[in-house]
Amino acid sequence: MSDSDSGRDEVDSANDDIIRHAELRFATRETLYLKKLMKTMALMDSEEYGMCEDCGAPISFTRLKARPTSTMCIGCKEESEREELQSFHGRQSKSLGKSISFSS
Repeated sequence: MSDSDSGRDEVDSANDDIIRHAELRFATRETLYLKKLMKTMALMDSEEYGMCEDCGAPISFTRLKARPTSTMCIGCKEESEREELQSFHGRQSKSLGKSISFSS
């Protein structure tokens, strides 16, 4: 055991792992958001900004004011989220809630 490890236990090590994992998650999320911002800034220079990438309709000013990086109108975004939720539920384990019998 090194001098830096003296006095540390498994709980300290686990806490360090949790902190490192959270820091990595936040860094990844920040990187993704920065990419989204860069894409939005590029779109602002074109006539495509403010148009729904799904249906082509204009995205409301209120929505763009609240979420400038929006790429879908509220109707398409809600539909996309419903489909995502249904897809998630369709992937649940087929054995979920079933009992296992060990008798032959």
